[in-house]
Amino acid sequence: MSISVSIHSLTFLFLWQIILSFSSHFQERELKKQREYEEFLKEKLMIDEIVRKIYEEDQRYNLLYSVFQIYQNGNPRTGWVGF
Repeated sequence: MSISVSIHSLTFLFLWQIILSFSSHFQERELKKQREYEEFLKEKLMIDEIVRKIYEEDQRYNLLYSVFQIYQNGNPRTGWVGF
């Protein structure tokens, strides 16, 4: 009986170590995924900022182009040309 209990105890301990090992492995994977997601968010923020600046520059260009067109061709609503 003692040998049987010992074998069961060893088997249980061995299985428990495997479970702890898997648990540790999964925790490490989750931490890695979290770090990768945080890095993704940082990169996304940088890209969003670049896109925002491009958009703002494009809006300024369009406004200046519109003013230039009015200056060149006159305002189609009023017929007024030049400043």
